[in-house]
Formats: sequence, C-alpha cells, structure tokens
Amino acid sequence: MTHAIGAAATLAGAVLLVWLFMYATYKLVQLITRAMMLPAVITYVITVPLLATVVIIGILNR
Repeated sequence: MTHAIGAAATLAGAVLLVWLFMYATYKLVQLITRAMMLPAVITYVITVPLLATVVIIGILNR
C-alpha cells in the first residue's frame, strides 16, 4: 500500500509540472498575441502545435 501512495504522489507531481509548463506556455503566447492585437483563437493555433512539437521531440529523444 505504501508503494501505491508513493507512486501516486510521484505521478501527481509530474502531472503538476506538465500542467504548469503548458499553462506558462499558453500565458506567454497569449501575452504576445494580445500585444500584437490578434484574435484570441490565434493563441490556441500557436500553443497547441508548439506543445505537440515538444512532446514529439521528447518521444524521439527516448
């Protein structure tokens, strides 16, 4: 049971770090797109492929 709790805590920490990275990336892109007075949808159009690229690079580096 102790190992399961430790594994869950580790997984929660990893998920939190991933969420923070995604949120920070979104906010940075949102800041830039607002400064350029672009529509809000452009934030998603830029953020999603950027994060997908990071994931693909991470998978390929394994």
